[in-house]
Amino acid sequence: SINPIQLEDCMLGQYEGYTNDETIENKETNTPTFATMCCFINNSRWSGVPFILQAGKAMDERKVDVRIQLKDPPASPFLTRKDLKSQRNEIVLNIQPKE
Repeated sequence: SINPIQLEDCMLGQYEGYTNDETIENKETNTPTFATMCCFINNSRWSGVPFILQAGKAMDERKVDVRIQLKDPPASPFLTRKDLKSQRNEIVLNIQPKE
């Protein structure tokens, strides 16, 4: 099961220019066109692991990805220079790459 979603784990937004669309009658609308939320699975295997869901309208491209960000290795601060920030290893699954 998923723990109840907390408001502080969510972010809503509206893309710039949304109200310029002629089909939008209420130009003062604050209707969200983008959402991100962080969920947590309620079991011992996934305890403390965030599942981040994002969806949006009028994005640069249409796609469905699953991104798995791996933990930093324990010795990673000692393997790179302090002025360089290495990116976290990530596995990306493209679910709908050709749509």
